[in-house]
Amino acid sequence: AKFFSYAYGGYIRGLMKSYTPPLTPSELLEKLSEIAFNDDLLSHVTLTCCALSLHVNGQVTIASAGHPAPILISNTSATNVDIGGVLPGLIPDASYSEVSIDLNKDQRIAFFTDGLFESADTPENRQNLENKIVDSLIRTLDEDIENSISTVISTFDNLAGKPPNDDTLLLLIERYCF
Repeated sequence: AKFFSYAYGGYIRGLMKSYTPPLTPSELLEKLSEIAFNDDLLSHVTLTCCALSLHVNGQVTIASAGHPAPILISNTSATNVDIGGVLPGLIPDASYSEVSIDLNKDQRIAFFTDGLFESADTPENRQNLENKIVDSLIRTLDEDIENSISTVISTFDNLAGKPPNDDTLLLLIERYCF
């Protein structure tokens, strides 16, 4: 997995350097999918990817390629962002849609790998894990973002078992206001 992550990282870096701004999230995923489809080695590897642009006005533009839907977190709810797309490299000429969210100062967006909710050992425990993590994301919204991540990951560690069944990544994004 490490080898392929470095290979894909190199492709993404090259894509970003070879195109003049702005390179939109959907364009990045389309180019990455084209490369994966046409590459003899990478066409045999499963990849999910989520690309986003952060704008100074608080807007976040997102495109997704087989990746779990991000979660928009507010004080009272956590809602899946309706964005999805085909795995990169699965079909020729893949296209990806984008969604833009005007992120308020009292909201966050959680991006994560599937292991965050799928690391428990039974369907019931996976549902419990997801519920507790989402509750933790909502409950810690008013906390410093680093503390919120620590609390959520601690909840994950306590419920997913050790070692967890899958690798996990969690990225929280919030609007920074001066």
